[in-house]
Amino acid sequence: MNLRNILPVVLVMLMAAVFPITQHPAQAQDSVIIIGTTDMPDTLDPAQSNDFLSWEILRHLYVGLTRQVPGTNTYELALAESHTVSEDGLTHTFTIRDDAAFADGTPITAQDFAGSINRVLNLDYAGAVMLEDIGLSVEVSEDDELVMTTNRPIPYFEGLVSLPLFFAVPESDFPADDVVQFPTSLTGNGVMTLANFNPGDEIELRANPDYAFGELAKTDTVILRHFNTSEDLRVAMQTGAIDMAWRSISLPDADELVEDNEDVQLVTTPSIRMWYLVFNKRFDYVDDPVVRESVLLTIDRDQIVTEDFGGYLTAAYSLVPEMVEGAYNLLWNIEPDPATAVQNMLDAGYREARFNRATFAISSSQPGYGDLRVSPIASILRDARPIRTLTLGGNTLIELPVFIEALTAGDYQAALFPWTPAVAHPHAYLYPLLHSDGLLAVRNNYESDEIDELLDEAVLLDDVEAQNENYQQVQTLIEEDASLVPLWQDVLIVAAQPNISGIQLEANFYLHYDLLEKQ
Repeated sequence: MNLRNILPVVLVMLMAAVFPITQHPAQAQDSVIIIGTTDMPDTLDPAQSNDFLSWEILRHLYVGLTRQVPGTNTYELALAESHTVSEDGLTHTFTIRDDAAFADGTPITAQDFAGSINRVLNLDYAGAVMLEDIGLSVEVSEDDELVMTTNRPIPYFEGLVSLPLFFAVPESDFPADDVVQFPTSLTGNGVMTLANFNPGDEIELRANPDYAFGELAKTDTVILRHFNTSEDLRVAMQTGAIDMAWRSISLPDADELVEDNEDVQLVTTPSIRMWYLVFNKRFDYVDDPVVRESVLLTIDRDQIVTEDFGGYLTAAYSLVPEMVEGAYNLLWNIEPDPATAVQNMLDAGYREARFNRATFAISSSQPGYGDLRVSPIASILRDARPIRTLTLGGNTLIELPVFIEALTAGDYQAALFPWTPAVAHPHAYLYPLLHSDGLLAVRNNYESDEIDELLDEAVLLDDVEAQNENYQQVQTLIEEDASLVPLWQDVLIVAAQPNISGIQLEANFYLHYDLLEKQ
């Protein structure tokens, strides 16, 4: 996944319900739910979409080869009847269900999937950029099977192909040689249909009465309405102009909303987005492990979460979130110890005299990530003040594209950034951040042949426990190096009126519109 998706939007939960592929009686109610948002999509063309909101909408309009099992980080076959993987992990073969069809009855074949995916690749917009590093090629076999090949094994491939980039779409809606940024109607096969798309202002979805691959939507109409600011969302909730606020009501506005309106529901869930601090060993002082370890000894994650984030985010002590289970490695849960940090610096020969101090800055993008997410840099600098032999500074007023380019080029001494994988899988976290073929390690001078070997081996192991042992081991190695450290796990928030039920929010920024009901 391209690092442009280190965004609070992109360039990224939890109930247990199964979504069977069987037809059920109509359940749609004659009601309307209005969802306020500050984050309207720029396009509904799968070839252009690479943000979580456009994916969320498209996932309600189409059914793909696979789909996420609600309330989990696992995926089940949907329009694919079977999926096999070659021994080297590079070739994935899918057979398509005989009853796969669009809403107008047109059959969906392997060729439809191949044509749609190759359209994304050939048009080379944002969707294709996201797939560049896996070298994807797509064809149909003589047995009418969909065959996809990558240049490296992707252990979370069933999660990856659940994304709209891999949906089959009719050529009448999306021609092979051009994008359709603002479609007015779509021939889908999902639980909902597109009733109206007023770009930048409003999107109206309606329950599909002929949906054949699961239960029908609980509500007849869901409208996404754009608001300029988080404060506008809060006011709209207070006045009853909207039923829900989603993407993105800020933590301060959410707090004020529930303080003034006790009946308002505030639904939160930990996000797949993780925040990290990276040190670039190319620079003087930062290349000294004593300096890096001393800084880490001063960081009080729990205090940052409490004071900067109002207790909503989660202190992170593993490079992967706890939701990925077996790969979770609780290595960074040390108590802050400024006194030891000071002594370590003194023992290493650093002195308080200015000419002998270690000096470097932590960079981030305040314009890109917002004041709230970047404000902990000030707390990190505050925590490090007892180390009088160390001078830390902050550098945050950087536009997001500039910050990302410089981060991936290794231009910063240290940097605070989020990583949001497309799929909540340990490899989707660790490969881009730690592998020398990933996005950060080489340019920030912490690449390791041993880590590369462990990650490359993990994807070929059939035993999940053995895979997780590798993922835990690579985290142990990087913890010993103190070059990349986890800070906290982000949070997703939905505010809803008291008469709204069925709110199910997934960690990967996915709200199920079809489960919502207004009492």
